[in-house]
Amino acid sequence: MKTGTMLGFFTSLSVFALSACASLPVSEKTKTSEPSRAESGMPSDILPPQKLGPGQCGLFIWTADTTPKFIGFESANAAKFVVDGKIEMARRTEETTNDPLRRTYLLPEMNKSLSLSLERDRDIAEGERFVGRLTSTTSEGWDKLVPVVALLSCQTN
Repeated sequence: MKTGTMLGFFTSLSVFALSACASLPVSEKTKTSEPSRAESGMPSDILPPQKLGPGQCGLFIWTADTTPKFIGFESANAAKFVVDGKIEMARRTEETTNDPLRRTYLLPEMNKSLSLSLERDRDIAEGERFVGRLTSTTSEGWDKLVPVVALLSCQTN
C-alpha cells in the first residue's frame, strides 16, 4: 500500500473515531422512546456512536479490513462488543499495561469470553493507535480470530 493511501486511511479512521465519540444532544422524547436498530437503519454488525464525557478516555475497536466496522468499545464505565450480530455488554477480567496490550472480557449473557491482544502502532494527534486481534471461540469449539485496529482517545474538558 502506498504511503499516501495509508495516510489517507489512517486520517479517515481518526476522523471516524472522533465522530464515534461525539453525538448530538438527545431530546427528552427520544430518551423515552428510542427506535430499535432496525427501525433506525443502523446495521446490526456495528456499534452505534459512543459518547465520552469531559476527561473520559475510551478504546474504540474496528475490524482491520477493507471496510472497517466499529465492533468494540471500552471506557472506565463499560465495555461492549458486537458478537454474532448483537451488542453484548462485557466485563474486563484482567488488566495488563505492558506491550502488547492484552485484555480478556466476559460476556455474561452469552457465557462466553473474548480476548483482545494489541500492540502499539503509533501515537497520533487524537490519541494512540493499536493493531491486533480479537479472539473468541465459536459454538463448534473453533477459535475465531478477527484482525483489529484500535484507537485510545480522550475527550478534553
